[in-house]
This record gives sequence, C-alpha cells and structure tokens, in this order.
Amino acid sequence: MNFNNTVYRPLQITLLLLLGVFIGFLLAPSSLKPSFFSNSELPITEQVIALIKANYTDTISDERLTDASIEGALSILDPHSTYIPPSHTSYADEMIKGTFGGIGVQFYLVADTPMVIKVMPGSPADKAGLRRGDRIIYADDSLLASSKRTSEYVMKQMRGEEGTAIKVKIKRNGILKEITIIRGMVPSPSVPVYYMYSPTIGYLKLEHFSESTYDEFMNAMHDLKKQGMQKLILDLRNNGGGILEQATEILDEFLSEQKLLVYTQGRVYGKQEYKCRVSGIFEEGEIAVLVNENTASASEIIAGALQDYDRATIIGRRTFGKGLVQQPYKLLNGGYLRLTVAKYYTPSGRCIQKSYVGNREDYYSEIYHRDSNKDTASIDTTTYYTAKGRKVYGGGGIQPDIVLNEGNNLAKDFIGSMISTDFLNQLALIYAAKHEQEILERTKDLHSFISSYEVPRILIEEGVKASKHGDPLDKLNQYISDRIKSEMGLYLFGDEAYYRIIQKNDSYITEAIRVLD
Repeated sequence: MNFNNTVYRPLQITLLLLLGVFIGFLLAPSSLKPSFFSNSELPITEQVIALIKANYTDTISDERLTDASIEGALSILDPHSTYIPPSHTSYADEMIKGTFGGIGVQFYLVADTPMVIKVMPGSPADKAGLRRGDRIIYADDSLLASSKRTSEYVMKQMRGEEGTAIKVKIKRNGILKEITIIRGMVPSPSVPVYYMYSPTIGYLKLEHFSESTYDEFMNAMHDLKKQGMQKLILDLRNNGGGILEQATEILDEFLSEQKLLVYTQGRVYGKQEYKCRVSGIFEEGEIAVLVNENTASASEIIAGALQDYDRATIIGRRTFGKGLVQQPYKLLNGGYLRLTVAKYYTPSGRCIQKSYVGNREDYYSEIYHRDSNKDTASIDTTTYYTAKGRKVYGGGGIQPDIVLNEGNNLAKDFIGSMISTDFLNQLALIYAAKHEQEILERTKDLHSFISSYEVPRILIEEGVKASKHGDPLDKLNQYISDRIKSEMGLYLFGDEAYYRIIQKNDSYITEAIRVLD
C-alpha cells in the first residue's frame, strides 16, 4: 500500500473541491457586484431578495421569499414571536373568538370513514337532521370515506363561512342519504365538562382561554354552586393558554380585596398591573389545581397566583414555563405578527419563563426529556415567598406543591402503541354503534352506565392482543377496559361520561380528593 497516497488523498480531494468552488465564483455574472443596485441605500435584506429574484436558478414566488425573510428575522427572537401568513389568519381568529364557521358535529375516523359521535344541540347539523352514528361518505364532491383522508382534511371540508351550504352524503342503517346543511357559527368550548364529583366537591376543566372563556366559566360555577359545591378541582392540564385578560378575570373570582393578580413589563411596554376588581364567586372554598407539562401561559398565571397567595394546592407536574406576552399586529398583506412585547410576573415577582437559548425544536421538546426524579429542580435559584412565607422559585414553569410522577412505564408504552393507531377508539365506537339499543336498555342513564356496565371480555382481549405486551396483566386489562368504556360513554352519553370514567384511576384526581377531604 502506498502510505503517501493514503494520507494525502483526502487532502487532494478537498483542495480540488475548493478550487472548483473558487473557479465557479470567478465565472459568476458581474451582477453580483454592488453596482447591480442603482440605489446604494437599499437595505441589505432587500439587496439579497432582489438578487434571488434576478439570478436564482429556480423561480421562487414573492410570497415564499417574504415568508422566509420574516421567519429568518424571527428565528433570533424568542420561540413565541411568530408570523401568521394570510392563509392561516382565519384559524387564529377562530381560536381567539372561540367560534368557527362549521356544521357542529364531533366525528371520529372509524374504518377510514368519518363517523358522527356527537351532534351539538341547535347546531346546523342538528337542524338538518344529522344523527349520532351517521357515516359521512361525501362532502359536496369530495370523497371522505377513504384511507387517504385525515381528520384534518375532513374538518377542512366541514368548515366554511357562515351561511354557505354543504351537501353531505351519509350512510345510515346501510342506506345512503343526501343532506344539505347551511353552515353557521359553532362554539369551541373552553369548558368541555364540569360536574359534581361528590356531594361537596365540584370538578371543572378549562382547556384554553378565548373570548368566551370567562362567561363559560361563570355559568359552570353558578351551576356547581347550585348543586352544593363547597370545594373545587380546577383542571388546567394540557391548557396551552390564550387571552391574558380572560385568565385574570377568572382569577379575580377566587381572590378577594385589591390583590395583585399578575403584572407585565417589557422594554417599550411599561409595567401594567392586573388587580382584583369584583367580589368573587368562590373566594372562600378550598381549591385543588391540576397541572402538567402542557399547562402553559395564561393557565400558568392562574396556578402561579393561587400558589403565591396560598389560595390553592397545586398538584401534578412542573408546568411548561411560558412567561412571555404576545401582541398581535395586523400586517398589510393580511397576515399577523405575534410579537413578544413583555414578560409577565406572578404576584410574588416570579417570571416563570424557561430558557429559550438554542433551537426551537429543543425548546418545545424539553418537556419530554424531563427526569421525573429531578422534576423538583428549578431553573431560577432566586427565592420568592408566598403569602404564608413558603419558598417558591421562578424560571422553568410552576413547581407544584405536590409533585406526581405520571403513571408507569407499562402505561406509557401502551399509550404510545395504542393511541398512535387509534385501535381502542375504533374498537369501542364500532361496538357501541352496533349494540347501542342493547346497552341503553341495560343501563338507563349515565350514572348506571358508569357504575354497572362492564366492557365485554372479548373487547379487552382484542385490546391486549393489539398491544405490545402479550401477557394479560391486571393493570393493562384495567387500562384497556377504562379506555374502551370511556369512548363508549362519550358516544352514548357525552363528555361527562368520558371524563368520569377515564378519571376513575386518575392519580391527579385521587390526590386532589385526598387533599380536599
């Protein structure tokens, strides 16, 4: 073997490549020189875009260039400063308003076909005669009964401007039927469910904060108090936030006098304080607040303030850690710029924003890599104090008063393997639709279904076979049974049945009941 050739060959290749690049540069057109521009004061970013338009080998649309340049500028800011192009603004507006143009059904893809599992009372679909169990085959001329269709595609076909018509072909009891539906404004509820867990303990879930959230919250609280609620479980798990003012109005209902709820402050935007303004609906009763890694932003404001005043017991996992406030700005092209203009601080002075040094993917995936044994660790070592003198910390989210390790490896592995294929949901819904009359005859109402109905053994066995675990473990069997029963309950009796069943073995709920009792 020639040693010299072995050693120097990679170097020769590298030099040849560099030489080729250099020659290519020398042969480039003279338009690359500054004299290409007649306006010497043209900003460098506009110079680059002009050169791309004039000389780039492929055609790039102005829209793509604009989007890319905006995204490039935003990439050096925080992860929550974002550009919303004109094509996505309607969805963003719907999230803020809490309503959207549609027909008002909840569906699930069963055997590649959208199956209606809930028709909202008074909705356009309800008025047109759509029923639970209907299979939607066509929306106008678009075939929906296909393995190529996703839930997102189906939703896009159903949604549209208020007053527009959509013709759907459905299959009911084996017969095809065409129905015309006039779309209307459909609410996207912030409070999907609330109920009395026990004679004195109420449960209320908040999913996000839109323009209708406070009104929904107050309606639920009045109803729960009429039913005898003295203590409250407030579930903020997986609540990604929303409108700041809606969160402060809800906080005001839990705290008394002129207490500070939260304050915001930025480089340009001065300090703005939000304080209690009204006599609250629930200023005395005990509260347990449930949080997890997906509890973020406005929901962290509620958890942080209640913790600072020792007003509630925070239970669960360390929250996401978003302490930045975005202001939406309408752009001339019809898009929006959601720009971070301030940070928010809890009453004790904490900013719970986690570090965003590094790329955005790492920032958002950080919650999946937290070590449950080290979840009590705080990013910010500065000590803050609650009203009763307890030590709390900022940075990295709200640390719960009671930290729970979520489930076990068996449950996590099973959830990952099953939910990805939606196997259990389909198993439950197909069975519930086929045996609806039989089940309803045996269980007259929601409460008897929850207390007495037993999932057929054959369904549980099918679930076990489909999982990655061959052994019929007791925990696995119980998990499968609860999942199937909750989906059947959702189909037959609605959201309350689903949540009541799925929460029977919920460690968060169990701990909240222990604390409140």
